[in-house]
Amino acid sequence: MKKLIIFLVIIIVIVVGGTYYMGSKIEDKFESMKNSSDFHLKNSEFHRGFMTSNGFIEGQITKDDIIKAVENMNIYSNKEKQLLLKEVNKIELQSIDFRYDFTMKHSPLNGSIEQEGDVKITTPDIATALISVFKTDAPIHIKSNTAINGTHAEFSLKDITEKDAILNGFNITTETTNDKELKEYTFKIGKISMPSINFEIKGLEANSKFDEPIDLKQLFKFAKNYTVNLKIQSINVVNFVKLSDIADSSKVYESDGNIIAQDIFKIATIDADDMKFKDMLIDWNIKFDAKIGENLEKLYKFASEDKDDEFLDIFKQSFKKGASLMIKELSIQNTNGDKLALNLDLSIDGEDFIQGIIDEDKNKFSKAIKFKGSLKSATTIDKLLAPYPKLAQGAPMIMLFGAQYIRPEGNGFSVDFALEGDKFKVNNIEVADTSSIFDAGKNDKTSQKDDAEISKAITNLETLISDFSAYYTSQGKFDKLSNMTNVSLYEIDDTMATLKTKDKSCIKISLDKEHITVIKGDDADDEFCQKIYENKSVKEHLEKPISVKSGF
Repeated sequence: MKKLIIFLVIIIVIVVGGTYYMGSKIEDKFESMKNSSDFHLKNSEFHRGFMTSNGFIEGQITKDDIIKAVENMNIYSNKEKQLLLKEVNKIELQSIDFRYDFTMKHSPLNGSIEQEGDVKITTPDIATALISVFKTDAPIHIKSNTAINGTHAEFSLKDITEKDAILNGFNITTETTNDKELKEYTFKIGKISMPSINFEIKGLEANSKFDEPIDLKQLFKFAKNYTVNLKIQSINVVNFVKLSDIADSSKVYESDGNIIAQDIFKIATIDADDMKFKDMLIDWNIKFDAKIGENLEKLYKFASEDKDDEFLDIFKQSFKKGASLMIKELSIQNTNGDKLALNLDLSIDGEDFIQGIIDEDKNKFSKAIKFKGSLKSATTIDKLLAPYPKLAQGAPMIMLFGAQYIRPEGNGFSVDFALEGDKFKVNNIEVADTSSIFDAGKNDKTSQKDDAEISKAITNLETLISDFSAYYTSQGKFDKLSNMTNVSLYEIDDTMATLKTKDKSCIKISLDKEHITVIKGDDADDEFCQKIYENKSVKEHLEKPISVKSGF
């Protein structure tokens, strides 16, 4: 594995070097390759011809060269850089020797230079390892064309066909200017497969184009004003998840001091655990202050080094404008073509958001975050889930407990939701109070523990009702309470019990033939129990019995 890491470093050096050293004259081109600072020259020859020239370069990449390359990387924090250097220093191999044999074709008519050749690894033990994997000690092929407007370079690997690993069609293509700036690059893999674990990717192609050429040294830093297109023919993960015809198209650009990222992601078919879906779509965009991008390296550095004050100071400077997220459509279809779609519009006021966190001020925080959206389908829930027997079993329960939140719309339904101030509402019904997030931070330890117990009690109550309803739906009748749920109860008899809540009797639950009834317990006047009763869903359960036969 350590030898493979070194080999990959060589690949990176050669790819980057291959796009750098492209001169306009034949001899200049050869001299620039010879004098590369990425390796140590051992020997070289160049034979100039009228239309075709050829030659070779023999060089060496040392362990010190790799260490120097890591030290010069500016995309890592010091902490991560030191960890990487530690791993490099463990490598016993001190150097790797190589030979690059090439041919140059040059035309006096158009001034272009075509160069093509193979890189052979001549360090014996590395060469032996490569032969065992690639069936050759020269697995790297480089082809380039240098013209007046820049250089087109291609880098490819020989195929790997082993029992436990298959790799073919590995190719990287770059387009650079004569000033050695990157305009475009494309990465391709025909197939990568690990049969022993049933993992396979076919037909991967990723392309990035920059509106303005960038310095290669900036490639792995935050970039803006570019487009990315990704295509994958298929992905198979342990025969459990199979995806086909995956496509992603994104654009990042700067406008009025903001960075805007737009993305459209599609999957034609999804086969997961024998459940098939189709035409998944995510169409979304995000906008944030361009200063975040400019300071991304610092933010990452301070976060990884646990420098909270420095991180917060930079974050405050960078997030004044806040951010916004819009999901135009997140949708998926069942095998019958019935679609379930979600949309969301979210905005964050930067100054209130930051100050709300610092001051633990729920009012500022609540004002800072706003969102609204909806979940819709043109068909009913039971028809939407009908193609999936496992999911369809839950349809009656969803319709039963979601009835107050689900609004009929045409032949289907819709669920609107929004965060208004510190109130989260679904179809204008309040279902949560976000202020509790900050209240918990201001309470003492006892209050925090009570809040956790209250939350647990509410969750357990909902689970009880869900378990009892599901049991009734599948069996057509109720059984002894403890036989229908794993929630802890103090059973009074076969049809009535007290929900275990701290050391209080706050809630009792009873069953008859077709109803679940929730009533206040013996400690109903206790302050702790009163807090449970304040919850919106608990209030509704206490008001009237729940009919397990009612539907949507």
